[in-house]
Amino acid sequence: MKAGVVAYVTAFRALKLAGLQPAAEVQMAAVIEEECTGNGALAVMQSLRAPDACLIPEPGPGFPALYTAEVGVVWPG
Repeated sequence: MKAGVVAYVTAFRALKLAGLQPAAEVQMAAVIEEECTGNGALAVMQSLRAPDACLIPEPGPGFPALYTAEVGVVWPG
């Protein structure tokens, strides 16, 4: 997911250079072990406040779209 991380860091830098600011706090998290054990995602959930929304720049099935769900490990809060 290195390309996804570069994409969202670049997008936020572009917003900053344009003098724009998101309307809410933005957290950036990149984790390891998200597909095998979920330990990286669990560590993030334990250390950061729960967000109102989440953007995961995972590549899709080959056509442009904005997906509203993500398959993965879900840890109870």
